[in-house]
Amino acid sequence: MFVAISCKKEVTGENPLNASATPIATGVENSITLLRNTNFGSIILGNFTNTKRVSIAKKLNAKYVRSTITMRGWRGRYFPYEAYIKSGIQVVLNVNQKPLNSPAVFPKDLTNYREKFNSITNKYKPPVIVVENEEINPHYHIGPMTDYINMLKVALDVCHSKGIKVTNGGIYGPQLEVLAYRYLRTKSQNRADNFANNCMYPSQVKAAKNPGSAKDLEKKVRQLDTLLNFYHNLDYINVHLYEPFNPYVDPSTVINATPFVVAGIQEYLKTKTGKPVMTNETGQRDNTNPDLVASMLQKYDQLNFPYAIWYSGTGEGGCKPLHNLNTGNLYNNGISYSNFLANY
Repeated sequence: MFVAISCKKEVTGENPLNASATPIATGVENSITLLRNTNFGSIILGNFTNTKRVSIAKKLNAKYVRSTITMRGWRGRYFPYEAYIKSGIQVVLNVNQKPLNSPAVFPKDLTNYREKFNSITNKYKPPVIVVENEEINPHYHIGPMTDYINMLKVALDVCHSKGIKVTNGGIYGPQLEVLAYRYLRTKSQNRADNFANNCMYPSQVKAAKNPGSAKDLEKKVRQLDTLLNFYHNLDYINVHLYEPFNPYVDPSTVINATPFVVAGIQEYLKTKTGKPVMTNETGQRDNTNPDLVASMLQKYDQLNFPYAIWYSGTGEGGCKPLHNLNTGNLYNNGISYSNFLANY
């Protein structure tokens, strides 16, 4: 299991504490000082009506949600989006070309793509649009990353003309860890070791130290590097990260966010692209501990993530939801999430 594994159906780097912010007790010797700059939210999954989805979001005290418009199904309106906005909940909006039930080729007809993108953004103007979901995930997308970059160029042109910010679909996985590790080694071997010891297998560390030695992994590293060389044009860099990261611990026993992993990835990506790092998909993997939820939210706050959207659903990677996907009732980890946001 790897640090940024996709849960699907998908110190250094920390900001100085703000003395004017409000401290909260954490049950440890020192309190955590919240910066209160992060826009927290959740995906509300389950077979619910729009009204029920809004109700669940409000129970979670989520001021933002993630929702998705697919161009293939676009008919001029998207009622879930309107229900959230009417209820005072903002939407971090995915715009995908098609549903994620099978891999899709990145579109070549960018004229039609531009027309659909214009139609959607003429109707709705979210604070940020996420272009596709997990651009490097072969279960969702087929084709060279240059084709995805061409999509992004259209999205950037359309969205920026209307004051909408743009981010990528969400990067994750061993290729991201290898690049972050190589960057951290340029700072100190100790920092690289702390990072690796919390999220990487020895074979991955060996590959990171010896570029080209693991051909399949190195191909993925080059693919991601191609994207990152363009991503300085984006407004945010979007990552998908799930705790616990450490592959050598029983994930159900973890109660605190890992101190090195998210901060290391964030620092690398900010250095590489010059852009802030956000997540429209984070959550718990094989773990439902309420303390881990609070610790993760504190970590995203400390790192000053502009957006952190929780994945409240199930998936192949062992994702655990905040709410019952049949009734909408909050689990204990969802109550922890709700309590944190109520005081944020």
